[in-house]
Amino acid sequence: ECVEHRPQPRQFQPRLRHREQPHARQCVTPHAVRMSTDNHALVVGASSAIGRAVAAELAALGMSLTLWGRDAERLRETAAACAPQRCHVDTVEVTDAADIARAAGDLSGRGRLGVVAYLAGVFDWAPADRADPATWERVFDVNLTAAAVLTRLTLPALIDAAPSCLLYIGSGAAHQAYPGNAAYVASKHGLAGLADAVFL
Repeated sequence: ECVEHRPQPRQFQPRLRHREQPHARQCVTPHAVRMSTDNHALVVGASSAIGRAVAAELAALGMSLTLWGRDAERLRETAAACAPQRCHVDTVEVTDAADIARAAGDLSGRGRLGVVAYLAGVFDWAPADRADPATWERVFDVNLTAAAVLTRLTLPALIDAAPSCLLYIGSGAAHQAYPGNAAYVASKHGLAGLADAVFL
């Protein structure tokens, strides 16, 4: 599920948008980006099952890939499931802004950045009055702050490559609160707000 959306009352209708001109909005999917074979896609969280599925779909559209994640072996498995000769694999700790900046700097020279898919996420069950502060920090760092840091670094290239696509992994918790799930719900609400704010 992509979190980039405009929710309606009592109804969630996820959709992707990109900005081609100031104040212009329209739906765009990775399928619409494949018009150029030199398009490159960045998949963050590519060592997960969701990340691997998204990476495989983008590879099938003819894009070269950069795959980020924490597990080097699983990243290599994802690359093997796509087009390994067209994949760049990089272990990145998304809670470290300097590491994100370092890895983002390596994207230059890999083609037009047509897709950035931020699919990293962590989950926690805990009521607000008993939640561990360190866990809150990690949930927000992975689910929200890292997405904002990456967006700041890659958005200019995405705009230059338009039509392009920025994806955040969403959740029903971005639109509805659940008991005993305060940190995750808050982080996903924040990510939904970030998605809307980026495209204002």
